[in-house]
Amino acid sequence: MKPIFRRLILYGLLCGTLIFSYSVFRAEGSAATEVVAPNAKRPAIREQVVAADDSSGISLERMARTYVAANDANPFAMKSWATAAPAVAKPVPATTLDSAPVAPPLPYSFAGKLDLDGGVSVMYLVKGEQSFAVSKGEIFDNNYRLEGMQDGNLVIVYLPLNSKQLLPVGTE
Repeated sequence: MKPIFRRLILYGLLCGTLIFSYSVFRAEGSAATEVVAPNAKRPAIREQVVAADDSSGISLERMARTYVAANDANPFAMKSWATAAPAVAKPVPATTLDSAPVAPPLPYSFAGKLDLDGGVSVMYLVKGEQSFAVSKGEIFDNNYRLEGMQDGNLVIVYLPLNSKQLLPVGTE
């Protein structure tokens, strides 16, 4: 179909839609609507008040508002499925100013062990989303060196203080 014929068809459909919409609008506007005149006689206010006083069927005690006690559970309180965090012990103040610095706790967890040919073992450690593949004697994360295994624990040296720390492995 040529573009000119397509345009003519589209313009014709547009005109038909506009004419139909206008005719529907006019038909709704010209529909006979019944206009009701306001009530000429209104009851006197005094009669309404007397009628309200005569009705003794209302119990004011039942209309009293009941309030929720303050100690009731809040239905909109936030709920969490996470386990509660363990209570953190307050740090004990240092008794002497000359106390020796202590290495920070190990931020690593043991992920696995791979035994390679020649008796070399590669230990896999995880810190958050980082992972490290470390062999005996290697320095990792710029501050730690793996010394080896001892009694089911990895022996890791914190290099700035040259202090040894043990990371439990579970089974050898």
